[in-house]
Parts: sequence; structure tokens; C-alpha cells
Amino acid sequence: MAAGFVAFFVIWIGFLVLGLGSFVVLIMSVVDIAGRPDWQWFAAGQSRITWLLVSILVPFCSFVYWFSIRRKLIAVATMGGPPGYPLPLLAAPMVPANWYPDPHVANQRRYWNGNSWTDHVQAAAAAGPTPA
Repeated sequence: MAAGFVAFFVIWIGFLVLGLGSFVVLIMSVVDIAGRPDWQWFAAGQSRITWLLVSILVPFCSFVYWFSIRRKLIAVATMGGPPGYPLPLLAAPMVPANWYPDPHVANQRRYWNGNSWTDHVQAAAAAGPTPA
């Protein structure tokens, strides 16, 4: 009889710990979902509203968000885009390497190497060869 009580008590404590742990992950997921900017969701190809509703209505899915989708959002957040472009390079259109108007200095052109601005500049009227 005592062994049955101990087993029942251990199982009850296990469910209590599992339930509290799930609740904590649910709260952390909802806070994380709500705190991420829209461009991260767009660039990762996910929907904030969908994950918010799924996490609240099916609490187990908050584990899926926390260990899978959140990693994608973090990866997107660590990437950067061209100057003045709000989305990461993952979602940004590919801009070919060429001379473009300098975004910071009027009447000047700066060379874009396809990934970032270089230190090569020239007057806006000239269009010379690409730097090596």
C-alpha cells in the first residue's frame, strides 16, 4: 500500500513540475514572440500572429517555437543588409556590384561590391573602371 502511495506521489510531483515548466516556457515564448520586430518575422518566412496563437492555444507548441523557430529568428537578426535597407541580406534583393550614388556624400559615387560599400569613391560625373 505504501509503495502505491509513493508511486502516486512521485507521478503527481512529476506532472506538477512538467506543468509548471511548460507554463514558464509558454510565458517566455509569448514574451519573445511579442518582442521581435516585424522585419525578422518577414525575413524568416514566419508569421508572428500564427505562432502567438498556436503557442497560447496549444501550449506544447511553445517548445517548438522556442527550440526551432526562435533559432531562425535569431539567425536573421544577426545578419545585416545594405545601408538604408531594413531587411537582412537573406530577404534583400541582390544588388549587383557597381558604382552608385554615395548615400552619405552629395555629388560623389561609391563602389558597392555586391555585399557592402567599399572605400573607393569618385566624383559623380565620372564613371570609371571597377576597382580591383
